[in-house]
Amino acid sequence: MESALGVRASGTFALNIAQPNVLVGLIVGGSVVFLFSSLLIMAVGRAAQRVVLEVRMQFRTHPGIMTYQEKPDYSRVVDIVTADSLRELVTPGLLAVLAPIAIGFTFVYAPLGSYLAGAITVGVLMAIFLANSGGAWDNAKKLVEDGNHGGKGSAAHEATVIGDTVGDPFKDTAGPAINPLIKVMNLVLAADRHLGGEVQLQHRPAGRISGARRGDHHRRGRRHLQAAVAKHGRGGAGQPGQRHCRRDGGRRAGGRKTQPWSRRTEPRASRRTGTSRRVNRPPPRRLTPIPATD
Repeated sequence: MESALGVRASGTFALNIAQPNVLVGLIVGGSVVFLFSSLLIMAVGRAAQRVVLEVRMQFRTHPGIMTYQEKPDYSRVVDIVTADSLRELVTPGLLAVLAPIAIGFTFVYAPLGSYLAGAITVGVLMAIFLANSGGAWDNAKKLVEDGNHGGKGSAAHEATVIGDTVGDPFKDTAGPAINPLIKVMNLVLAADRHLGGEVQLQHRPAGRISGARRGDHHRRGRRHLQAAVAKHGRGGAGQPGQRHCRRDGGRRAGGRKTQPWSRRTEPRASRRTGTSRRVNRPPPRRLTPIPATD
């Protein structure tokens, strides 16, 4: 990450969950996995409901299907499943692509890293849970259908049929789909590596300074103050220490006259004629210390 951000962010990248924005990114990353899984499970339910309605319609319009006198229209069911598989994946796909971009532009690069960490951690655990639970419910129905616990037609078989209805989208849809979810989010972050670095660092508010940079500012200011004290002194005997400076260009503390301003001239090339012309510039202002009042 530091290599992608450049020299300006070298040695400053850290993920501290004690910071509110980093903690928010971690929570959002874990929540995206649950939202993604729920969207896929509901998509499977809607597609299955459309298939059920199509099958009922064919049984109603073609009664000979039940007596094997007519052949059902399989192409209609294939068209429904194919169209729904493409249409229902639009929302989960946009979630996987746009969520990292939104987090990066909203919370800068540190919450973006914690978002990815939360999504990977929760995604791995969620995928294992969905695969194991869905497979257990599916195999429970097969176990009852083999004659155990009352066999087909029993209350146990009815319960396992309901469990298999939920287990199939768990182990066949939502669980395996978390793997491409993590891959897509990593690809988006790799493609937009300057999202949290160059863009955000350039537009970072001036008031938000890290602890290391704040310490540098304090040390630099302390060095300037020590240099000024060494140059002008802290006052003579009986005179309090000089703590402030003023741009008066007049007398220093102690009655000594300062150097008056003199307008300095220096040559400068003219833009139109290319000849040298003299431009009057005032000298830089000098900071003169004044004694501190009691």
